[in-house]
Amino acid sequence: MILNISHNKQEVCEGIRREVGKALSIFKRIRLGGSNSQKFVIAEASNKLKKLALLENKINFCNIELREQGIIFHFSPKSDTYVWVIPYYLLSIFKNATHVSLFAEGEFVRLTSENNPSLNYRFLQKLLDQKSRQHTIVDYYQ
Repeated sequence: MILNISHNKQEVCEGIRREVGKALSIFKRIRLGGSNSQKFVIAEASNKLKKLALLENKINFCNIELREQGIIFHFSPKSDTYVWVIPYYLLSIFKNATHVSLFAEGEFVRLTSENNPSLNYRFLQKLLDQKSRQHTIVDYYQ
């Protein structure tokens, strides 16, 4: 689900909470060592995301926020702010030497690290741990 959150409406916030849960508590964020990634550079994206991010005109930056049941992918072309809300059960992650790719709901984005690849590597480890914990909990109760 891709949403424009420039005008923070209550319905949008409720929709995000329904999809990926509430923001992590302060204690959980401290225990994890943070719940947001450093800046990533969007190297390539699917057509829908490309139209929103206007990738042809300039370099776009983004970051990822961990939530209880998924992630929120933030990007801000021009003056608007968009989020791509992805529950863990729909998220697929692929990493090679230079890029990280996120796939969900027929969309994809390919990211590169701008500053410190090791910080983003640690964040991706946190993301994979959260995703595996969520799948373990869901599988256990079903």
